[in-house]
Amino acid sequence: GWEYEEWYGTKYQSAVITAEEQALYQDDAECERLPAVRKLALPPSNRYIAEATTETELLSPHPDGPEATPDHVRDTSTLQGWHLQDVSLKTPKASVFLQLNNPICEEDAAQAALLRLLLEVIELAINQERYMAEEGGLY
Repeated sequence: GWEYEEWYGTKYQSAVITAEEQALYQDDAECERLPAVRKLALPPSNRYIAEATTETELLSPHPDGPEATPDHVRDTSTLQGWHLQDVSLKTPKASVFLQLNNPICEEDAAQAALLRLLLEVIELAINQERYMAEEGGLY
């Protein structure tokens, strides 16, 4: 039967692996026919994880230290862009913060609900890519 782990209450089961089962798993051809083994697969490669041979050189730390204010690199009527290199972790990192302002959305509850729906659709559309970036250490 099932047992429960002491601290977190995780269910587990212990069983002795017979000599026949061991032989089955040691034969590659036979092992690949097992349904449980056929379901195993590696995840797709993550383009956000740098290869071990990739060298990225960071700029030397800002004279005022990593807490310095970012540089204002773009300023238009519709966009403001800022940049600050994070040198504290000595690894490349990217963050994007996006804020959309639309006065139409403040007119009534229906417009606000439509905006919320739009944002949910956008989030669903980019979620898989965001997950890969997060796993690669960029989020």
